[in-house]
Amino acid sequence: MNVVISSTIKSMSPQLIVTDLDNSVEFYKKMLGFNISFRYEDFYAGIIKDGFYVHFKSGKPSVEERKNKRNNEDLDIIFSVDHKQGFCRTIQG
Repeated sequence: MNVVISSTIKSMSPQLIVTDLDNSVEFYKKMLGFNISFRYEDFYAGIIKDGFYVHFKSGKPSVEERKNKRNNEDLDIIFSVDHKQGFCRTIQG
């Protein structure tokens, strides 16, 4: 099947599996300046900054999954920011 759809992606929201939803949301709020967009009970939340969304889903990756991620140096999300030295100083405290 060779179908090409001409369209523009207007937004994309990565979904990260986190073991502690509250701590993850608080880190992104306090350290990275995100705001809460929505929260659904105790297992799902969305945050936003500068028009970019990140979704968090509460869960526990298996030991095997975590080991594979560490060994393969997999990335879940990449941010591109301006003024990176100041940004790094801010999150390092």
